[in-house]
Amino acid sequence: MRKLLLCCFAVVCMNMCFDRTVSAQIPSPGYTFVEVRDESDKPIANAAGIVYDQSGAEIGNGVTDARGEAALIQNRGKGGEWVFRIIKSGYLIYEGVLKPAGEYQDFRVPVRLVRRVRSKSVTPQGTSPPP
Repeated sequence: MRKLLLCCFAVVCMNMCFDRTVSAQIPSPGYTFVEVRDESDKPIANAAGIVYDQSGAEIGNGVTDARGEAALIQNRGKGGEWVFRIIKSGYLIYEGVLKPAGEYQDFRVPVRLVRRVRSKSVTPQGTSPPP
């Protein structure tokens, strides 16, 4: 009887130990997000974000949602500095430099886009010079 009680106690202890390790979650990998807004602080949807490494190769991208947010790249195992661009029709292209925040850390980059000024249409007047 004593052996049975000892065996049951061991099983219960093992169960508690395994429950704790199984319930422990590995945190999700960190991501670099952009939060894109216009001059009046309104979110800009459908802006394209592109991330490049030191050699100029594209290593990540994303498109902003209705809140102006997009995940551009997962931070895991990447080092150095990256160049990123935010592109949206009707706005000037935004370019910046990112430094990865490290694994398991989210990093948010606020970006403010400026509207592109439309140039006036020019109607030629007078005579053209001879060729």
